[in-house]
Amino acid sequence: MKPRATAPLWAAKVAYSTLAALWCVLGGWLWLAPARPDPAALSRLIGTGLLLFGAVRLLGYLARDLYRLAFQDDVPLGVGAVLLGAGLLWRPEAGSAFLSGSLGVFCLLDALFKGRAARQAGRFGIRCWRWLCLLAAGGLLAALWLLVAPWGGQKPLGAALLAEGLLHVGMAAGTIKIIRNQVPDSRDREEVFSCDGPKRW
Repeated sequence: MKPRATAPLWAAKVAYSTLAALWCVLGGWLWLAPARPDPAALSRLIGTGLLLFGAVRLLGYLARDLYRLAFQDDVPLGVGAVLLGAGLLWRPEAGSAFLSGSLGVFCLLDALFKGRAARQAGRFGIRCWRWLCLLAAGGLLAALWLLVAPWGGQKPLGAALLAEGLLHVGMAAGTIKIIRNQVPDSRDREEVFSCDGPKRW
C-alpha cells in the first residue's frame, strides 16, 4: 500500500508552530511594554491571530498526524478560536473586559484539553510528557490569572498569550511526529486508538 503523503502534515506542523511562536512574541511584548496599545487595535490583532490559529488547528486535525495528540480536540477548539476571532474583529470596540474574559475562558479550556493530551503522551512513550504537563499547568494558571485579575490588565493578558504560545510550541515539537511510511486514510480508519496507544495489526 502506498504511504500517505506527508506534505499536509508538514504544512500543518510548520503553520501551527509558527503561529504559536507569534503568540509567544505578542505575549512577551505585552508583558514588557510600558504602555498598552489601543484596545481596538489589540482586539483586531488578537482576533486575526485567533482566526488563523483556529483554521490551522482544523487543518491539523484533518491531516491526522501519527499520535493524534496535538490536534485531537481541535475541532471544537479550532471552531471556538475562529468564532472568538470573528467576534473580536466584528466588535473590536467592545473593550478590554470582553477581550480578557473571552480569551481567559478560551485559554483555560485549551490548557485543560492540552493537559489531558500531555498525560496521554506518556502512554505513547513520549519522554517529554512531563514538560508538556508543566506547560499545560502554566497555561492554566495564566488563564486563571487573566480571569480573576481586574479586566484590562496588560500583564495578565501578556502572560496568558505567552503561556498559550509556549504550550503549543511544546505540543508541536513533542507530539507531532511525521514518518514517511504512515498508512493512508483508507487503512488508517480501521486502526483503533485508545489511551493505551495504537493497537497493532
